[in-house]
Amino acid sequence: MSVGGSACYPDVAILDPMLIVNIPFWPAVNAGLDALTHAVEACCTTLSTPLTDCIAMEAIRLIYRNLAPMVFTGDLEAKNMQLLASTMANIACGNAKLGLVHALSQPLGARHLPHGYANGIMLPFVMEFNLPVCKEKFAAMAVAMGEEGLTSSTGELAEQAIVLIKKLYLELGFPNKLDEKKVNPKDIPDMVERAKTRPQWKVNLRKSTDEDLAGIYEKAFKGWEL
Repeated sequence: MSVGGSACYPDVAILDPMLIVNIPFWPAVNAGLDALTHAVEACCTTLSTPLTDCIAMEAIRLIYRNLAPMVFTGDLEAKNMQLLASTMANIACGNAKLGLVHALSQPLGARHLPHGYANGIMLPFVMEFNLPVCKEKFAAMAVAMGEEGLTSSTGELAEQAIVLIKKLYLELGFPNKLDEKKVNPKDIPDMVERAKTRPQWKVNLRKSTDEDLAGIYEKAFKGWEL
C-alpha cells in the first residue's frame, strides 16, 4: 500500500553506501530497476516538466553506469552513485508522478511479486507501448546511457534506449518475461481492471484502452528478445 501526504516527506536523507554493502543480490537488483523505472516514468507523464526531465535523465545516466557494479562488486563509489540516482529518480517522479508501468505492476504485487521486480518486468513492454509519443525523450535517454547517436535519427535513438535497457537486464541476469508459475495469464482481465483503478494510468502520456493493457500483459508473458 502506498502512503502519501506532505507529512511523509523526510527533512533529511542520508545516502550512506555503507548501509547497503551487505544487501542481498536480488533485493539490490529489484530496488535498482525500481529506481530506473521511477526515472523513465517521470519523463512519460502528463505532469513532467523540463526540470523533472533533467533530474530524471541524470538519474538514468547514473543508474545505467552504476547498477551492475553496485550489485556485483563491493565498489563503494558505485553504491554511492546508485543511492544518489535513486534519490534523484524519486525527486523526479515525486513531482512528475508515475505512469503505466506502476499501474500495471500493482496487480502483480497483489499476486506477491516484489514491487521492483514487477516494475522491472513491465518496463520494456510499457516503453515499447509509449514509444510513439515519447520518441524525443527516449532518444535523450539513449544518449544519457552512452549512445552517441551522431548519425542516428530521433526514432532510431528512441528504439535504442529500449535495447540498452534490455542489455542491462541481460547483464544483471534479470528475467525477460512474466513467469506463468507465479502469475496466471487467465488473470489478465482482472489485472486490467485493477490497473485502471491506479492514478498512474490516468497520467501516462499515451492513453490506453482495456485492449491495450491486456496486450501489454500478453506481451509480458511472451517475453522479449534482442
